Amino acid sequence: MEKYINVFPDKSNVEYDRIYHFTNGEDFKFLNSNREINMPHANKIARAIIEENQAQYIDAISVDINTYIVIDGQHRLTAFKKAWEKGLNVEMDVRFKL
Repeated sequence: MEKYINVFPDKSNVEYDRIYHFTNGEDFKFLNSNREINMPHANKIARAIIEENQAQYIDAISVDINTYIVIDGQHRLTAFKKAWEKGLNVEMDVRFKL
């Protein structure tokens, strides 16, 4: 199976069973109704990614295919953003949902 990196599907071509991989998260959005980011928790995930090389073990975030709003995984996305800001070239896994 081909690995999709930084491929942004839309509703007409998304494969819902596929894990998409991203090396930046700037196109993903949060809703105001998402729970507030717990920075100690996000920092703990970031340490696992940055210091312990554990990015491949972090579960995929879920993103709405229509809006690119994060449904589940705002702490994971925040942690990956910290890793990318530090210059790490790590991949975040994303599952798109309808």
